[in-house]
Amino acid sequence: MKGRKIGEILEDMDCLSKTNLFIGLEIEEQTNPRKLLGEILIGENIVNRTEVERALALQEHLNSLN
Repeated sequence: MKGRKIGEILEDMDCLSKTNLFIGLEIEEQTNPRKLLGEILIGENIVNRTEVERALALQEHLNSLN
């Protein structure tokens, strides 16, 4: 089973709207070299570093269960 994506986790945490996720993904596709979505969302002041760190910890935990 494939792990949950950081954007989905941030949405579930009510830190990120679908619109802002779409914006972040669009920027991610256009950056070269490619930046991580979490870095982009922090850089755009959409989420803060603590929220991304919490989401990454949750992502790691969920992936360890699979």
